[in-house]
Amino acid sequence: MCLRERQSPTTSMFSVQTNLTKDLK
Repeated sequence: MCLRERQSPTTSMFSVQTNLTKDLK
């Protein structure tokens, strides 16, 4: 997936939320 290539505000926030969720699990 090219999520990292597109550094948009929404994508960035989504990435941060995903990372936080992984840390919480």
